[in-house]
Amino acid sequence: MRKKVYLTLTVVVTTILFIPFPSTVVPSRSFRLLDQGGHPIANTNVELTCYHYTYSNSNLCSELFDSKQKTDDSGFVRFSERKLWLSLSSRIVRGIFHYALLPFHGSIGIRSTLHVYSPFELEPSMIRLDADSPTDNVIVLEKKD
Repeated sequence: MRKKVYLTLTVVVTTILFIPFPSTVVPSRSFRLLDQGGHPIANTNVELTCYHYTYSNSNLCSELFDSKQKTDDSGFVRFSERKLWLSLSSRIVRGIFHYALLPFHGSIGIRSTLHVYSPFELEPSMIRLDADSPTDNVIVLEKKD
């Protein structure tokens, strides 16, 4: 009986510590890019970058198929949800490591940015996004002076 309890406990603890589970870094997002006159900014290259600085310094969005796109004729673009898969032990070790680097790096938590690569000089070309808000957004860009 005691062996079964130890075996069960070992399996449960191992599973909790070493099996990866997902966390949403950036929810599914949609954007419509417009100019100051309300006209769509069509066929413009855009890129979504996202970082979870608590666990990683790399761009988590770059690995996904839809991180770089073009807006459609209506200025519309949609990005799929981004998840980070880490085990509890990995989260603990990475969290400690990244908090120790905080004085040098200066960032903890999630940051996502929409980059707009337009042939026209539009501002802002980098839009910092609120990672907690999964709602659709209309972004109005202005021509640089």
